[in-house]
Amino acid sequence: MNYEHTQKVSVVRDFLLVSLFVLGPLIPGGIWWGYPLFVVLMQVLLLPLIFFLFVFPISQSTISLTSDYLEFRFRYKWPKLVIDLSDIDSVETKDVSLWRGWGINTDIKGRKFWRVRERQCIEISKKDGKRFLLGTNDAETLTMFLSSALEKT
Repeated sequence: MNYEHTQKVSVVRDFLLVSLFVLGPLIPGGIWWGYPLFVVLMQVLLLPLIFFLFVFPISQSTISLTSDYLEFRFRYKWPKLVIDLSDIDSVETKDVSLWRGWGINTDIKGRKFWRVRERQCIEISKKDGKRFLLGTNDAETLTMFLSSALEKT
């Protein structure tokens, strides 16, 4: 019993969003404060670098489930999260707000989020008390596979 699911989001939309935040201040800055041409060129040239270093890697995730472990990894297979099935206490499906962001972050309850902009998540409670939320657009199927794998261990 193996399970693998890859989730991708629109890279074009991400690029437009990053462009808005990086290039947006140039318009009022150039009009009112008269930014020098050097500042404008630096921002335009740094846009692809910022995008490919920080945004593009977290625009795709893959979740793999084998008989021994569960693995969540981003586009370049780093960073990745590997959890042994013997360490998992329970699994359930959750819906979270899109305002939580994407990538890797922690909420006030101490749960680690690993996701690519998806409302559906699976919450994994480990036996040592740690909890993880893994974002996927196939949460029900993954929960079913993971629950059956936990029953066998």
